[in-house]
Amino acid sequence: MTIYEFDQWIRGVMDFSIPDKSLNGLQVGQLKKPLKHIAFALDACQASFSLAQEADLLFVHHGLFWGESCINDQLAMYERMQSLLSYDLALYAVHLPLDMARDIGNNSALAMKAGLINLEPFADIGLIGDLPYPISTQELAHTVFHPYPHDIWPHHSNQITRLAIMSGGGAREHFVQEAVNRGANAYLTGELNHQIYHYTSEISLNVIAGGHYWSEFIGLQHFAAVVGKQFPDLTISIYDLPTGC
Repeated sequence: MTIYEFDQWIRGVMDFSIPDKSLNGLQVGQLKKPLKHIAFALDACQASFSLAQEADLLFVHHGLFWGESCINDQLAMYERMQSLLSYDLALYAVHLPLDMARDIGNNSALAMKAGLINLEPFADIGLIGDLPYPISTQELAHTVFHPYPHDIWPHHSNQITRLAIMSGGGAREHFVQEAVNRGANAYLTGELNHQIYHYTSEISLNVIAGGHYWSEFIGLQHFAAVVGKQFPDLTISIYDLPTGC
C-alpha cells in the first residue's frame, strides 16, 4: 500500500468537506511512498517526530498547517520541517473530520465509552444521546475518563439521563445552550472555560471535562485500532505525549 491509497481510504470514511482551519490530509511527504508502518500521536511536534522516526507516516490530530503558514528560521516550524525531512517521515493530519467521524472518530469513541444509545449529531461535530439507565455524574466521568484525570462542575444533583459530547475545546456558550435545548442534563468536553462556568450553573447543566488532550487521545487510540484492523499488514505504533491540558 502507498500513502496515496491510505489517503483515499481516509477520504472514504471521513468528511473532508467540513470547513476547518486545519489543512487536512498529507501535510508533508510523498503520496507515492510505500506505507508499511504508521505511527499515531495527537500533536505534530518534535517529541512525536523523534518517537516516530522509524515509521513511514505519522498520523496526527493537530498538524502543522492551519491555513496560511510560513517556514523561516525564526519559527519552530523550520526545525520541525527539518526533522520530518531528515527522518523521511510523512505527516498526515486530520482535525475536525476525525472529531466528527461516525463510529471511528473522537466523539464516537467517547460516546461508546459512555454507553450512549439513540445517538444523534450535535452541533455539527459532536454527538448527543441517552444513557441506557440513569447514572451519577461522578460515575459517568469515571467510566469515560478513568484512569485519566478529569474535572466535574456539578450544577445539579440529578442522575444523568442524556449527554452531549464535544471533544477538545468544546466549552462554548452556544454549544452548551444547544445541549440543554435538546434535553441533555450533562455536557462532556475536553477543556473547561471560565467564561461558561456561571452560564452552565444558571442553566443547571453538569459539565465533565477530561482535558483537551485526553478527550481526543482516547479517540485517536480507537481510530488507530480501526486502521490496524482494516490494514492488518501495517505496523501500528501509538505515542502518548500528554500535555496536562
